[in-house]
Amino acid sequence: MQGAAIIGLLSMPAQADLVGPLTVENWPQINNQSQRYNWIRAKVRAISGSAVDKGEAAREMAFSYRLTSEVRPIRTMGDWGNLSGNKFAMDANRFRKLNFYEIKLTFQWPEYVFGGEERPGPNKKVFRTVVAGRLVNRSLFKPIEAATGRFQEDITSPFFFFEPNRYSVPRGVTGQ
Repeated sequence: MQGAAIIGLLSMPAQADLVGPLTVENWPQINNQSQRYNWIRAKVRAISGSAVDKGEAAREMAFSYRLTSEVRPIRTMGDWGNLSGNKFAMDANRFRKLNFYEIKLTFQWPEYVFGGEERPGPNKKVFRTVVAGRLVNRSLFKPIEAATGRFQEDITSPFFFFEPNRYSVPRGVTGQ
């Protein structure tokens, strides 16, 4: 699997509606009333030394942990109150939801196998940060755009990437 595919899947928003293994619908969401919630989890192994030394036996003995990624739009004042009388506040609320995200990475270790089921151990570390910028889904299966050097945008793709120097403007603000 490509590194871009791994990052793209780990960056999938928690509330994007995943309707198949490679299809997303209803994104971007301005409201967070979706009844679906994605748990994006990866089993990760520690790697050290030469790749030549990493045989099948080494994989079984390697230290492994569970990584859970949660990407959510920032909660805004509109989540707690009624802004229907204030157009400026409603537009600002939509802009924030489209361009500000909380990222939460949870690491749990060690990863054990009990009765054929993988479970994390009792240790846990959580990292949080906020990202400002556009979150866009791109297709990794189409040719790269020559003008930008980026993967093509595809609103049904499950591969999401942040673009920190670009921002989305809600339709209501631009008059569309």
